[in-house]
Amino acid sequence: MLKKQQNMRSICISMLKFLQTIRFVQNFFVFLYKLTRQLSQRKETAKNAENFLGIWTANIRQCYDIRTPIDGIRGMVEISRHYAGNAVDHLSAYEAGKWFILYENI
Repeated sequence: MLKKQQNMRSICISMLKFLQTIRFVQNFFVFLYKLTRQLSQRKETAKNAENFLGIWTANIRQCYDIRTPIDGIRGMVEISRHYAGNAVDHLSAYEAGKWFILYENI
């Protein structure tokens, strides 16, 4: 009878160790699942950040592409305002030169 109890006790201890091992493996798979999920979320976040950066860079480039010609136009308008009074004088000199050449050819 003592031998039978020892056997039974040994079987119970073995079963407990087996259940502990199963629990450890289960916890390990839960850990792997959470880790994989977290990695997937971080990958998605990185992808979204990359997409946002691409869109933001395109908008900045577009602003630059629009701003540069507009700045050029503004500069030309400022220059033309500066020389607006002189335009009549330049045109008069040009017209006078045309009359001079025309008169010289007669």
